[in-house]
Amino acid sequence: NNEWDCATVQTLRAAILDLDVRDAAMALSVTDLRDAAERLWRELTCRLRGSGRASAATLLAHLHYVAGEGAYAGVALDCALEADPAWNMAKLLDQAVRGGLRPIEMAEIIDHSFVLGENMGVQMPARTMEPAG
Repeated sequence: NNEWDCATVQTLRAAILDLDVRDAAMALSVTDLRDAAERLWRELTCRLRGSGRASAATLLAHLHYVAGEGAYAGVALDCALEADPAWNMAKLLDQAVRGGLRPIEMAEIIDHSFVLGENMGVQMPARTMEPAG
């Protein structure tokens, strides 16, 4: 959304740099909010630098990977690791993708994402999809 002001972008940056918030946001990849999350992560990947960009790109990579869109996930991971080579979630996801972990095997991570959100008092959207086989 090109209507976002700098303060909004910085608020979103702070949110996705909070590891619990970031990890809970991964649940959006299997809900009806997937498309909106994809647009948000893509926009933040374009607008942010450093760790903020790495976090947004990692969320984007996760979203694509669980949908079975490995090529898109790979591009997003390259972007994340270029923005911050030490970004742990990007490194872990990159190793999983390159190591052949199937998207369905990430289901436990997504289950944990829902629990994290609920533990933070967020009413999480319903799961409407499952990771690709």
